[in-house]
Amino acid sequence: FHVSLLRPFHESDDTLFPDRTRPEPYNFGLDDEHEWFIDEIIGHHHLDDGQLEFKVRWSLSDTTWEPAGNCADLSALD
Repeated sequence: FHVSLLRPFHESDDTLFPDRTRPEPYNFGLDDEHEWFIDEIIGHHHLDDGQLEFKVRWSLSDTTWEPAGNCADLSALD
């Protein structure tokens, strides 16, 4: 569409519509019990404060650095 069709946004006034209910946005987050699967642990390092982190390659996601506390129950560490 063309930029000339754009208009500034003006939020609705709650004093004009006091009984209006706004829908809550849907939460796309995962529950705490959701399991993640890893391909492998490809590295580790210590932070300046001495905390240990593992570099984890997730099967359905990216590769991330995770604190050792998050990795305590990973079967890849067995």
